[in-house]
Amino acid sequence: MLYTEDYFEQMQKDKLAGRPTDPSFAAVGPAWKSLSAAQKKVYDDRAAVLKSKVAAEVAEYHAKYTPLQLAARKQIDLAKSAAKAETSLAREVRIAGGDPARVKRPPTGYQLFVRETAKSHKGAKIGEISSAASAAWKELTEAEKAAWAARAETEVLKAAKF
Repeated sequence: MLYTEDYFEQMQKDKLAGRPTDPSFAAVGPAWKSLSAAQKKVYDDRAAVLKSKVAAEVAEYHAKYTPLQLAARKQIDLAKSAAKAETSLAREVRIAGGDPARVKRPPTGYQLFVRETAKSHKGAKIGEISSAASAAWKELTEAEKAAWAARAETEVLKAAKF
């Protein structure tokens, strides 16, 4: 994380100076691997200092409260998380038109087929993908359609287990 911050800061400086840059996360890994052990040690040392500071802060936090107070704070945090999750479910139900049964229904065999077809049409417009998938679906045999329906049935079973 420390190296990533420094990397992007340097990319910004290079950009302002008019030098070519590669400000992508994909470039950070190879840049890190190209560092010498001594260069990496600087970041490892900084990370160790930060880890010890965090450990000290956690110890100080735990020293402030009794175990009973810490347990109560944990329960409050869990209750907040549960309330947030419940709010998310309520939002999904609202979006689904108030019908809890419509929330995250598993896909049909045709929908799974369309998803697979869309993967082979990268960059195409939705209408083009839909037309291609529809035409291809009509050309499938009943046995092939049944195989897609079976895949959809496994999705239904997965949803039921959840």
